[in-house]
Amino acid sequence: MKKLLILILLINLSFAEDRTYWTDYKITVKTNMDDLFLKKIDKILNDCNDVNKAFLSNLHFSEKFENGENLYLTFTGSEPSDVYGGNCGSSMDWNEISKITIWNSGSMGYSLMNFGDQNYEGKFGMEYHINVKDPQTYATAFSKMMNDTKDISPEKFNAELGMYLMGRKSGISHYIWMEFETFDEMVKTTEKIFASKAFLEFNKTVSPIRELISTEMRKINKRWQGN
Repeated sequence: MKKLLILILLINLSFAEDRTYWTDYKITVKTNMDDLFLKKIDKILNDCNDVNKAFLSNLHFSEKFENGENLYLTFTGSEPSDVYGGNCGSSMDWNEISKITIWNSGSMGYSLMNFGDQNYEGKFGMEYHINVKDPQTYATAFSKMMNDTKDISPEKFNAELGMYLMGRKSGISHYIWMEFETFDEMVKTTEKIFASKAFLEFNKTVSPIRELISTEMRKINKRWQGN
């Protein structure tokens, strides 16, 4: 019981510390315009003093349509102002980008707790979209499961449990985001965690209060570190 109380106390403290804010924009880049889009967004973000970190990604099972390909532009930072992005670039820059893109949706949220190396930047990401009825119980169980599977996780790895503030899809309240070095490592690590005793106990605890809505695997194509 004492260990459980200490764990809950640490979880409560982690909600207030090391918070990472983010905004995520889903963009359709028109057919054969990928290189031009990357060139223009690269210029905007490289010249911007208001960006902390950003990255561009696409779903690993790539979404290709007749009118283009979906990409995701994500801003991250320790303050909400770090992820706004609206002060970057001139109106002329964005007008040129608007001619070759369709901005489909945007969302904003922040991390509640982090695991692994928070500064590690992987090449592949796995995201779980979930609906949680009892956030405290879920966070306690998730933290215990992640700590109990440390030996399974690779050395280069990070994960976070977080929640949406704005722009969330219906039925989604929280998310889990994990980054890995390779696609193979991402899949094999996930398989090991799912087969572990710690995950089975976690799943039994949270099944009554959690609904898994969807999952995504993303390939991270480029990163910006800001100025």
